Amino acid sequence: MCNLPKEITVLEIGPGKGIITQQLCEIVNKVIAVEYDIKLANSLREKLKDYSNLEIVNMDFLKYPLPTEKYIVVSNIPFNITADIINRLMEASNTPEAIYFIMQKEAFYKHAGSPYCLECLKSIIIKPFYEAYKILDMRGEDFYPVPHVDIVFASFIKRQYCDIKIGTPENYKDFIAYLFMAKGHTYKEKLKDLFSYEQIKRMRKQVKLEYDDKITTWGYESFLKLYKEFINRVCDDKKQKIIGSYQKYKIQQSTIDKIHRSRNTVS
Repeated sequence: MCNLPKEITVLEIGPGKGIITQQLCEIVNKVIAVEYDIKLANSLREKLKDYSNLEIVNMDFLKYPLPTEKYIVVSNIPFNITADIINRLMEASNTPEAIYFIMQKEAFYKHAGSPYCLECLKSIIIKPFYEAYKILDMRGEDFYPVPHVDIVFASFIKRQYCDIKIGTPENYKDFIAYLFMAKGHTYKEKLKDLFSYEQIKRMRKQVKLEYDDKITTWGYESFLKLYKEFINRVCDDKKQKIIGSYQKYKIQQSTIDKIHRSRNTVS
């Protein structure tokens, strides 16, 4: 179910007891297992000492310097830092060729969007660069302790050609973040500070949206077309409005995530 070429480097996040790690060592030439828990890391070194193609790193993955060569990521991902890990990988200077995660279904849907659920900011940010697939739904009894959430085995496969043909990835991310954070909910409300009324009217059929269509119902292709129009048609003064929007969104999201983690710890 994973396409792992023998010559590729595989980066495993949180190998734990090494069940997946050992299988990876049998398939590819190089495995890097990043384990935060020092006791688990030392246990793995002893358990898998016969594998010369395995490097075990005792480190927080979010601080680990990612490979400079081509690599694939595999992980039974820690649910509480799923977004942090995905952001780290997909915003790296050298992004992975593919990502295979055992992860919470709700988190996968948020990052995958259509055809699994409505698009959201996270899915629209990812789609130009990666295609998301749910490989299979996993059974709770496959895990110990049994989780209280639904689990899926999923993949994010890097596109051969990025869908962003003009501007830069940074422009695109700022544009999308600006739209989602802008006041209002509808096509007309979200675009009014970036486009003129005539532009909004003219684009309506091209992007296949009505004035009252809420942003949560827009399709990926509509966002791409709007971004293209923004880059090609909007004056420089208005283009300045979006700068820094994605970073602002990430700061807001980080604050929300910290609050949720604190509440979970207290409860």
